[in-house]
Amino acid sequence: MQHKGFDTIVFPPLLSNVLYTWQHEKPLAQLMKFGVVGFMAFLIDYGLLAFCTEILHINYLVSATIGFTVSVVFNYLASMRYVFTHKEEMS
Repeated sequence: MQHKGFDTIVFPPLLSNVLYTWQHEKPLAQLMKFGVVGFMAFLIDYGLLAFCTEILHINYLVSATIGFTVSVVFNYLASMRYVFTHKEEMS
């Protein structure tokens, strides 16, 4: 049986990953990457809302739902890939 480290026992895995990243990557660089990913998610959300509503003539509530869903999925995937550091034992 492998003994888990103190940070794994005390902190949930996501919080542990954030703390690890904060200690091993420059915080300002991570914050800037987080901002860029968030801004791109906003552009996707707003762009899909406008496109679906104005071009495809879909009801604005349905368009907003589509834009929101796609932008949240993008934000999650981009944040996990480009913003946060991956620890092998976390997967």
